[in-house]
This record gives sequence, structure tokens and C-alpha cells, in this order.
Amino acid sequence: MTDVKIAEIRFPWGEGELVWPRPVGAQQFSWGDKFASSYDDSASYDDDDPWFAFWVADCFDPSIHVIRAPSFETAYEVFCEREADRGFYLIRDGDPDYDDDAGTWTGDGRRVDSEPFQGRELDAPTIKVEV
Repeated sequence: MTDVKIAEIRFPWGEGELVWPRPVGAQQFSWGDKFASSYDDSASYDDDDPWFAFWVADCFDPSIHVIRAPSFETAYEVFCEREADRGFYLIRDGDPDYDDDAGTWTGDGRRVDSEPFQGRELDAPTIKVEV
């Protein structure tokens, strides 16, 4: 059996495309195409699973993360875990800026400020592979 590696994924995105990985030399910011910062299929168990894009909406030209998962909810959980790992949106116990029930809990018991998180399902991609 031959190993197949995904070389590039392109999704329709507004007037342009969302591309992973970013081509060498391409700028992150572009009025047409956008470049995904990461691709994660760890929650995907089926070739028919949909694709989702998530980002933090409170910044200019945010990093976009492509996640393949069986549902929006599962993809959202993967994104929350990723942001908890990065540490930027963690809510610490006793933080006076947050109510006790604020945020979203991750699978391992960490709480993240998920208010600025946004996501959507992506249209079918074009996938280029290497054999």
C-alpha cells in the first residue's frame, strides 16, 4: 500500500480561497486568498466528515484553523483545546474579570474565554496529494 500525504487543501472563501499550507513566500494578509494557519483531522473518523474553519474574531486578519470533524460541536471542542494549549484565552480560578459560569470547559477541565471564537462549516475542498 502506498502512503498518500496531503500536499495542499483549497476551500472556497469569499471572493478567493482558503489555502493550507501557506505557499512559500506568500504573505499572510491578502484581499483575495487567505492562508490557514493549521490543519487538524485528529477528530475525524470518516472520509465523509465535513470541514470547518475557526478563528479568534477580536483581532485584525486572524489566524484561521481548519479542522475536520464529524460535527461543528466536535470541531469547536478541538479548537477550544488548541486555544487552551496556547494559554491566551485561559480563565484562571478566581479571575475577577469573569463570572463563575463564564467560558467553555475543555475535556480536561480547563476553562477558556470562548466569546471571541467564531467558526463555520467549509464548502467541499480541492485536495492535492503526494504519493
